[in-house]
This record gives sequence, structure tokens and C-alpha cells, in this order.
Amino acid sequence: MADVKPHSDASDSQPLVDIQPSQPPPPPQPEVEEQENQLKLSPVPPPRQPQWIPMRYQPAVVMPHQMMYAPAPPPPPYSPYHQFPNHHHQLHQSRGNKYQNASNGENKTIWIGDLFHWMDENYLNSAFASAGEMVSVKVIRNKHTGLSEGYGFVEFLSHDVADKVLQELNGTIMPNTEQPFRLNWASF
Repeated sequence: MADVKPHSDASDSQPLVDIQPSQPPPPPQPEVEEQENQLKLSPVPPPRQPQWIPMRYQPAVVMPHQMMYAPAPPPPPYSPYHQFPNHHHQLHQSRGNKYQNASNGENKTIWIGDLFHWMDENYLNSAFASAGEMVSVKVIRNKHTGLSEGYGFVEFLSHDVADKVLQELNGTIMPNTEQPFRLNWASF
């Protein structure tokens, strides 16, 4: 308990209180003491780091070997008519020039169109046999399939014979079909 002592100083009206503990603190228990010592002696574990770390994507990197070559130039524009030379027309021009020179440059070649795929040079030879005086017959074929492209050329010995065939047969029915002849002057 606390003892209260009167103080003689008049200026101080409050009594002084002397506080003394009535009981001593309990002795530390060996288990608690051992745990505290272990905490003091054990190293502090490092702070836990997250298992993944957010990262930004790297920008695309151009490697030196990619910079060595310039980009390829664009392909040339598509032009199907000038892609391959037409040897057929050159053949007929050379033949035609030989015969045309003899007859003052008149055309002796007839174009024939609307041919069926089965119509070949033998068919055209027989179809124009009555006219006679044929120099050459050519059916134009697809280079890849070998099938007729549906037209051909018949060259005659003279312009007059070709003109007579053109006038007489154009529009008439072709042999063994219901298809009419479609004829015109060939142009090279």
C-alpha cells in the first residue's frame, strides 16, 4: 500500500504519494524464455518475393542479317496477250507473205470459229475439201491440255479461192453437226 506523508510546505496543498510495488513480478518461465532466445538467435528469413514478376514485352528487334537485302520489287503488271509470243501467227505470216507477194499482197487465209473440241485438222480438211486449193489448215490448241481453243485458220492458194469459200460457206451448217460455219478474213 501507499504511504501518504504530509508535506510541510504550505505552497503545496497536495499530499505526496509514494508508490511501491506490493508484489515482485513473477519469475520468467523457462519455455517462454527459450522461445524468446530462439527468436533472437535465429536469422531473419528474407522477405517473400512474388513467384512471377510482371514484365513488358520487348519490341521487335531487327537482326543485322535481315537488313542486308532490299525488299523484292513488285511483279510486273499482268498482260496475258504479250506474255508469250504467238508462233502460230508468225508461221502464217511467213507463209502468207510468200503467197501474198505472188498475188499482190491479198489475204488468202480464213479464220474459222465456233469449233467443237473434237474438231481437228482432219475434220477441217474434209469440210473444205470441195473448195480444193488449200495450202494449210491449223486448229489452235491449248498448250496445257492439247484441246482445241475453238478456232483455227485455213489458208488457200489464192485470194479469189478464199473469197469464194468465205462467201459460199459462211453461215451454212458444218458437216456432221448442227453448227453453222463462222468464217471471216484472218488478220495478222
